[in-house]
Amino acid sequence: MRCSLGSVLMGLCGVMGVLGASDDARADELELTVETTAPLYLDLALDGDPVRLLLDLESPGLVILNGSREAEIGLLSNPILSRLPISIDLDGAHLGGGKTGRTPVRFPDGRRSRHRVIWFEGHDLVEMADGIVGPGLLSGYGQVRMNLPGRTDVDTGTGDENVQVYLFDGVPGLSPELTLQSDIGPVHVGFSLISPTRMDDAAYHRSRQMGLVDRASLELEDHPMGWLGRIPAVSIPNSGLSLAGVEPTRFVRHLRRDEREALTEHRARADREVVMEQIIVRATRPDPRPGRPGRLILGRDVLMTCLELVFDFQTETTRLTCPVKQFPGPGDSERSDRPHPHR
Repeated sequence: MRCSLGSVLMGLCGVMGVLGASDDARADELELTVETTAPLYLDLALDGDPVRLLLDLESPGLVILNGSREAEIGLLSNPILSRLPISIDLDGAHLGGGKTGRTPVRFPDGRRSRHRVIWFEGHDLVEMADGIVGPGLLSGYGQVRMNLPGRTDVDTGTGDENVQVYLFDGVPGLSPELTLQSDIGPVHVGFSLISPTRMDDAAYHRSRQMGLVDRASLELEDHPMGWLGRIPAVSIPNSGLSLAGVEPTRFVRHLRRDEREALTEHRARADREVVMEQIIVRATRPDPRPGRPGRLILGRDVLMTCLELVFDFQTETTRLTCPVKQFPGPGDSERSDRPHPHR
């Protein structure tokens, strides 16, 4: 489980994960269909009460429930674990005082298991759903197969010349971080059906040093960042960075609140383009913890062009199958003509 921006921050992060299912229980497959026009929801039952949860591929393997829905259900919190500093950092705004408990969860096929649920009394964190959940909640299945909007009638076998299969070691939500080798060394990688493909400061700094991405644009754009809503970001053209064979044409980097405040302050006193450039360069300073892998998220602009995304909890691998074509970047309509197959 990853504990970072938008995820649960607590002292005993490890104890908050999903109760692992036995190997014998992981003998079947859950199939989900992703639509281009709607988020991906899971209809489950918590302690016998139906809930609709937004499936966020970047979230940990526990349920984050809206406070209003918890008040209707009346879940029992664990008095010991609820004393931990359970909090969430939402784009710099700190929300604390969370409660937690282990709650029976019933899945659509009738299977049941107990999982960690957290909530913040009086606070709803998700609109149009009762809460959010990460793919780790589904680790009791052998595989979770997501049919993506790029699916066609072509054979999705690895030998078909019309498709390309990308294989990643690890499964989101099953281990702390899914790590792969890239042109900038080891990186933590994730997937998002909501946000565009993006990188953090560490990945951008290393990519710039190696000449694999161009300088960030001078224009601010609003892009979604998971279930946090839309956050100002800058666009970064890709000039050669490959992630296990996947090479998006663009990345975005979300600006932190302090960066946005500095930009607002300086815009009133200087030329916009010059100041924007200075702020971006100053903000992308070297990682204060040398050797820590950067983080890259393969986002909606990549996944929505592909055929399927499979989380295999038995082999602890993730498989992405796409047509043989290059991916667009955020806001792009054209595709690069450079193939970058996984080998």
